[in-house]
Amino acid sequence: MKDERHIATELLHDLADKVSYVAAQNFGLDEDEAEELGTTIANYLAEDWGGQILYIPMNKLGRIEARNRQIAMEFNGENTQELSHKYNLSRQTIYRIIKAERSLAKPPASPPPRQEAEEIVRR
Repeated sequence: MKDERHIATELLHDLADKVSYVAAQNFGLDEDEAEELGTTIANYLAEDWGGQILYIPMNKLGRIEARNRQIAMEFNGENTQELSHKYNLSRQTIYRIIKAERSLAKPPASPPPRQEAEEIVRR
């Protein structure tokens, strides 16, 4: 069984490596800058949160919501089959997503003016 200190060190090294990779790939930092950023962030988190039990959620809901927004943006009324292949979803699921996203985009119905509401109550 691995020593807990060794596991923690591996975690911080892995974090630094992942930050370095993302910094280089997505933000155009050169290898040295990306590596320095990764190490700095890993050290900062170790100093700030060191010794705490930390749970990192997988963010499945956030990824699904982002995917659904993207599907709604790409939908043009005629590309359901294309979207179903692209996102590995059934056509029926694509339609459900579009319907749900449209309902989220609609502003809530405003209540009737007070006079109309009073007339409705009197009926």
